[in-house]
Amino acid sequence: MEVEIKAIPFVSNIVLPKRNTNCDFCMVPRLEGTVHCTTCEVCIEGHDHHCMFFGKCIGKGNIICFWGTISGVLVVFFVFAVIFGTQLS
Repeated sequence: MEVEIKAIPFVSNIVLPKRNTNCDFCMVPRLEGTVHCTTCEVCIEGHDHHCMFFGKCIGKGNIICFWGTISGVLVVFFVFAVIFGTQLS
């Protein structure tokens, strides 16, 4: 028994409905990829998370500074652990 496979033609002129470009919470125009943070009550482009230690949202504009700060803190902890760890023994 042979099964005939039919190809579905590619349709390139499909127009998706326009997405609402205003934030549902603060009613300001927003770009694609922008998320509203309910803690800060603002829209953040490239929203990653709301950081409770910094008290602000981490997004496209400050993600590099965030990871730089986290890396710096880890290096300082490691250096202090090595310095004070060798003095204790």
